[in-house]
Amino acid sequence: MLKPASPPRTYYRFFIWQALLVALVSAFFEINTVLPALIIRAGGTPLQLGVLMMIMLGFPVLTQIFTAQKVTRKPLKKPMFLLGTFLRVLSLLAIAGALHQLTAAPTTGILITTLFAGMVFFTMGGAISGVAYIEILGKSLPEAERGRFLGFRGLFNGSGILVSAGLAWFLITSRAYPGNFEMLFSTGSGLLLLASTGFWFMREHPTQTTFETANTVAVFKFIPRALKAEAG
Repeated sequence: MLKPASPPRTYYRFFIWQALLVALVSAFFEINTVLPALIIRAGGTPLQLGVLMMIMLGFPVLTQIFTAQKVTRKPLKKPMFLLGTFLRVLSLLAIAGALHQLTAAPTTGILITTLFAGMVFFTMGGAISGVAYIEILGKSLPEAERGRFLGFRGLFNGSGILVSAGLAWFLITSRAYPGNFEMLFSTGSGLLLLASTGFWFMREHPTQTTFETANTVAVFKFIPRALKAEAG
């Protein structure tokens, strides 16, 4: 549980702030537009584009399968949320750094390799922070506040994609390649870091969760069902 010294209303504002900024960057790393455009612009092949799709679709599911129980067993969930967030921030900075280096030394192979590695850690960080986020939300806000917040978050996600797409288009068209994508990933990294600032100030009491741990065989048997459900 959270310490009573910090009122739920304060945490409500933290969640609103985070939801707003996350919605603002939702189109920056769109799997059907921005990322394929970067692969193609960098001279990537259809096979490399397929590898990127596999990373973006498969790794979040696999990460959640193998880490959800470990995250849930942690007495404190905030460190796991921040860990996942920092993985996402650093992965985007690494890609921006590779794009910056591309200006001086046009080595597209290094860029595409960095993009693949960065997206692996980006999706893994998202899966880890997502599991922790759900638990933090559940014990941070009263039920009535949670319902209202989820309504606002849905509104942000729906309308924010339009603003985010416009901002992404502005950043991509405001400069020549590769500076435009460097600015896009740098801006996205900064906004994700800002989105997490409210969570830095949350104070959390440790909670103990007991449940039966699935063995490795059961986990591997569950993977095909999870991937099938994710696909649709």
